[in-house]
Amino acid sequence: MSQIGRHSFGFLDLPGPLKARITSFESWKVETRPFWEPSNRESRRHLACTTFTWVGIDTARKETEVPTLKVRALISKDDPRHSSRRTVEEVVEIFSKASAIWRQADIRFNATVLEWKFDHSTLDDLIRAAQQRRGDTDLLGEITGHEPRQLTAIYVPSIGGSNGKVFRPKRAFIVVDNTTVPDYRTTAHEIGHFFGLEHWLDHPPPEPPDRPPIQLMARTQTGMELIPRDIEQVKSRLPTSGLDLID
Repeated sequence: MSQIGRHSFGFLDLPGPLKARITSFESWKVETRPFWEPSNRESRRHLACTTFTWVGIDTARKETEVPTLKVRALISKDDPRHSSRRTVEEVVEIFSKASAIWRQADIRFNATVLEWKFDHSTLDDLIRAAQQRRGDTDLLGEITGHEPRQLTAIYVPSIGGSNGKVFRPKRAFIVVDNTTVPDYRTTAHEIGHFFGLEHWLDHPPPEPPDRPPIQLMARTQTGMELIPRDIEQVKSRLPTSGLDLID
């Protein structure tokens, strides 16, 4: 059984210049599937599922020209230590705003949001890797697959102080419940890290990082701007990112 609906958000709470560029919106196309008694191994792990695609219009760009990236967003549930308080509806809202930010680079998302019951030892290993700021962990492949063709966003309560952590080899990232900046900004920021964007502009990296606070990739700030250099880098890496694109 499934239910298909359209959730309208109207203009999002974004800075003036960004809001002005995205001159009109339609909605998200949402499909919700309740959890019944799925038979395959992967489905047994999810409790509820919502699939949505950003179909907002940027009048400066034809929609047919905008590449779409597939994302699977997993909300940790039923874990004794690492269950997120987030709901499917909240993560849909997070991605609606994160996607509006990424429209600056003419990119949109087709995302599936699920409440997910992880294997406890796998999730413990992932949280430990994030706390230690490691760039990868073998057990993450049990969640993403070993050659994933989509982004995986994982929502957990905490990783020990940071707002998020990207794992580029597995095309995945983590976002925590209590971010110190808007959670949709953290989600958009971690996607930037996946494409190789960093907290600094100069090399070798200065200390502290030299991003102005209005920029999306500035550390611990609330900025959402992607500068032309960022956009050029993301577009150059997109064809070799290993991600499936929906044209």
